[in-house]
Amino acid sequence: MAFVVPPKSTAQVLRRIALFYFGVLFVGGLLAFPLWNALGGESAAWPFGKVVNRITLFTAVIGLVILILQLNVRDRGLLGLRASAYADWRGYPWRHFLLGLLTGIAMLALLVWALMVLEIRLPDGHAIASGNLEQWLLRAIVTGIVVGIWEEILFRGVVLGAFLRHARVWQAVVLSALIYAALHFTRSRLEIVEPVWWSGLLLQWDALSHVLAWSNLDSFLALFSAGVVLAFLRVWTGSLWAPIGMHAGWVMVIYFTRKVTDDNPQTEWAWLTGNFDQIIGWLGLLGMSLMALKLAWLIRTQLNQRLFDRL
Repeated sequence: MAFVVPPKSTAQVLRRIALFYFGVLFVGGLLAFPLWNALGGESAAWPFGKVVNRITLFTAVIGLVILILQLNVRDRGLLGLRASAYADWRGYPWRHFLLGLLTGIAMLALLVWALMVLEIRLPDGHAIASGNLEQWLLRAIVTGIVVGIWEEILFRGVVLGAFLRHARVWQAVVLSALIYAALHFTRSRLEIVEPVWWSGLLLQWDALSHVLAWSNLDSFLALFSAGVVLAFLRVWTGSLWAPIGMHAGWVMVIYFTRKVTDDNPQTEWAWLTGNFDQIIGWLGLLGMSLMALKLAWLIRTQLNQRLFDRL
């Protein structure tokens, strides 16, 4: 696709990412109704809202190739798919992954421990005694790895890589983290009982209205700081392997915690978690901010540089 003109500025990168985002929502919303009918309509195993979410995700995965071409981030260095930027780690990406995984698990385990000490989350005795713990643990591992790979390739690979070509490191990190946080709140709360051909588009429009909702401020800031941590980690290690591992560790702990504990809105400390997943929030923001500051110090000499001027 030589006819695709590479972006020449940060503004052009932002416009192309926005076009990809809205294009994915539009195509996903448009395809949802015929897919729902093909799955059986009212007798389908999935409700219409879930069909919209799945087809939108599938559209994003397929469209990722187009986004890579549009942003001109085909170089492995830009995408963070080289083993490492440092000689002592080169050739051992599994070390980066394992270190990130263990660190991510430790970070979220500490957060969950604090939430339970404050009785913000309480053990679910029925869930623990259900005999499903091994199944949930396996699902947590698979979900964590899949989400870690997909989101890190998209956000710290394609998006951050594109910004690093046109902006200083700190600017690229902030922009990519803002996009990462905002896209997590593209969720619709509508329930469509009798879908029509435009119902998917209606759900997508409703989802957009929640992206910057004030009620999500604590969770938004926590996810923003998580995006900063992962971006700094990618810059520090020179690859995506450590961010993939850390992200996977976070998701594993959150998934398993939500299965075996319940949130306790009656406690006076309930405000420390947000409504995104009842785990991250102001307390999570504190921990992520401390990690971000540590990583910022480690790459302090690079923060004001442009890493990929010649690519």
